[in-house]
Amino acid sequence: MIETLHKRAIALAQTVRPLVRSSRPLVFHGTRYGRKILNENTLKFPVPGICSLHFSRQLPVGIYFALLDGRDNDEGVGAVLVLDRDRLARDYRVECYNADLPRQDSEADELIYARDIVRLDRYLTHTVWLHAGGKSIRVKPHSPRPSASHGEKQREESHGRHGRQLAIARRLAIPLGLPPGQMQMWISALTFHPFQK
Repeated sequence: MIETLHKRAIALAQTVRPLVRSSRPLVFHGTRYGRKILNENTLKFPVPGICSLHFSRQLPVGIYFALLDGRDNDEGVGAVLVLDRDRLARDYRVECYNADLPRQDSEADELIYARDIVRLDRYLTHTVWLHAGGKSIRVKPHSPRPSASHGEKQREESHGRHGRQLAIARRLAIPLGLPPGQMQMWISALTFHPFQK
């Protein structure tokens, strides 16, 4: 099953790649919750689970995860979010993951640790919709909006580490059954450096 899905993702990537071509570096995020993400204009890191958002520099990896059905309440349609990596790296700390693996074993992962991507439309270049397991493909181009103004960046940074810790605390506290304030104290005690630059 997995090998068949992998081969299908590689074949679909050959069809999709010319439609999402860009002179800028791109990263891909495959999901089964594309409509929800676009409606909220926010890509949220998963809780519970690894507190990070994962992307790939390889289109077949994004397609693979968009085709991987069977998740709770998925929308029945795969979506690959195509993002401008340089724009993303200006506002978020994008880290290369498993860079030391040989190319054939690597998913060319990039990750953003413990942060949601808000105002996703700033970074989105295309959305690739995969209907009926990839039998029908629709590519929707987007024009990324300008990055945050200086004032918006200052407001976001004024929340700084405290704001990020509180957001994480609220999201973690619910499944753990703890008050957010107590969860935030634990996060503060365990983090010796800021999550982001």
